[in-house]
Amino acid sequence: MSSSTNTDRRPRWADTQPVSGIEIVVSAVQGTAFWTTVLLPVLVPLLVVVGIVTMTPSAAVGFLGAYCACAVLGHNHSPT
Repeated sequence: MSSSTNTDRRPRWADTQPVSGIEIVVSAVQGTAFWTTVLLPVLVPLLVVVGIVTMTPSAAVGFLGAYCACAVLGHNHSPT
């Protein structure tokens, strides 16, 4: 029989330091921005092809602006 203790069965996240509310919000914003950066290049052409969105010059500028903002905000996110 092994001599394991209760600490061996704790989840991995139990060993981390407590985080503040600000850190939780920053992590959520970075994660959302990261995954939006991943999905936007796939989603926008699909919406244009289906006809839900028409690509006007102002829509193209808005898309590029949103994409750049999400890329900057989500840059430090680590999807682990």
